[in-house]
Amino acid sequence: MTTPPNQPDKKPTLKEASKASTDAAAKRPEAVQYMLLMWLAALILEGFHQLVSIALSLLNSEQLMATARRAAGDNEGLPEVSIKIAAYGSVALSSLIAFGIIALLAYFLSQLARNSNRAGLGRRMWFAFSLYFGFRIMLVFLARPAGANAEWLFAADGMLQILIGVVALMGLMFSVKEETLKHTGEWEEMKKLEAEARRKAEDKAKERAEERRREEERRREDRRRDGARGRGAEDPERAKENAQD
Repeated sequence: MTTPPNQPDKKPTLKEASKASTDAAAKRPEAVQYMLLMWLAALILEGFHQLVSIALSLLNSEQLMATARRAAGDNEGLPEVSIKIAAYGSVALSSLIAFGIIALLAYFLSQLARNSNRAGLGRRMWFAFSLYFGFRIMLVFLARPAGANAEWLFAADGMLQILIGVVALMGLMFSVKEETLKHTGEWEEMKKLEAEARRKAEDKAKERAEERRREEERRREDRRRDGARGRGAEDPERAKENAQD
């Protein structure tokens, strides 16, 4: 008999992968689904916000160069080329950091969507950034355009930041629901921590009760000794009085 050759592992097709993703989404609780949609929208809008911020910096190049000259301070002899490199380099560096944070948030959102071992960490990370996005709404009303060019773009960027904050906070509201915490596995961890904290509190209460009981016994023993000493001091005096009588 001839044994059949080893069949290579069959990779899932795009249709099968899409179906598996759809089935996984269908198994998610409703709160988790809304949370993911809100945070995905916030992530996409944050990407647009960073692009608009870069465009604003480039359109207001005069203000950007003036800021670079002020940062140079005493180095007034620097050539114009060096100032330009410093100015546009700062824009490039800040943009790189911003898109790096967006990539990190996208990674944690994917871990949360797949409900991996890092799902709880991803939820907590997005929880913190949602608070930041919400706080940033207040800063929008305090901001002023850095230059006179493209004020409409500055207004559009402000509306984008407000929308990001609102959407992120909506996702945050869904992220703290019980079904969401159960989906990420954090609910069991929270219950364990609560049980541990309750057990420690009970142990401390027992220790305090035991200390009070020992203190009460010590006080009763001291009163008993004081009473015995008092009776011992009274007996010789009575004996003397009886002898005199």
